[in-house]
Amino acid sequence: MKKISLLILVISLMLPYNISFAETKMDCSQYSSKTFTGMWDKHRCKKGKDPREKFSLKKLNPFKKKN
Repeated sequence: MKKISLLILVISLMLPYNISFAETKMDCSQYSSKTFTGMWDKHRCKKGKDPREKFSLKKLNPFKKKN
């Protein structure tokens, strides 16, 4: 009798942890495949990687004051 009640207790404690999450896919159609960087971005998107950081010349400005 103790084994059955222990089994029921263990099963009832495990039930809330069996939650499934829906997988969300990224929209890769926003990337154009006309250029090499567009193809690279689309390939990264299909692999599920984060978008790459865009390069900007503003980061290289030596005269800008830093906070």
